[in-house]
Amino acid sequence: MIYLFDIDGVIIHYEAYFSRTLSSQKYENPTQIMDEYFQSTLNCECDKGKRDIFEEIKPYLAKMKWYGNPEDYFKSQWNFEKDFIIKEILNKINKLKNYGHKVFIASNQNNYRKQFLIQEMQLNTNFNNCFFSCDIGYVKNENEYWEYIEDYFLKNKIDKEEVLFFDDLFENVNMAKSHGINSIQINGKQQVLDFLENEIKKMA
Repeated sequence: MIYLFDIDGVIIHYEAYFSRTLSSQKYENPTQIMDEYFQSTLNCECDKGKRDIFEEIKPYLAKMKWYGNPEDYFKSQWNFEKDFIIKEILNKINKLKNYGHKVFIASNQNNYRKQFLIQEMQLNTNFNNCFFSCDIGYVKNENEYWEYIEDYFLKNKIDKEEVLFFDDLFENVNMAKSHGINSIQINGKQQVLDFLENEIKKMA
């Protein structure tokens, strides 16, 4: 079996979002402004590697009255988020890999956060390969993203019918299914843990 994992919502499960921890007395509508940015086409273009998130975020930080630089903002956000990485999930995925199964990452990320996650989660060690949107030039709800992965599977003699993809967003799961990849929509960390534990039991 080949396993393909999203990161946010599958391996990282947030109990809170960084913008919601920012003081509304110190900053101007931080949650609303950051939600506006992260739902924007600009952010999507950054995830595709076509724009620089440190540049695109500047007007939103100014509107929020964040007087530090963009690097400081994202360093604070990513250091906050790393506490929500579920190490038990990573450990179970590593067990699957040790049993000889291939494990991959499929994730929408900008170039900077990609590098942060590679280091923080040791992705280059724990996974056989990572399919990041910023490297491919497309995000997971676009056909071209999955065409790239299908081409990779073909070149590496991987039967896509043996692949199982995990993602928390219906649009990504639906797109993967349309390319013949078995997919599961994730609704919480316990679902991931239970599935991985059952898979490990089959191999023990």
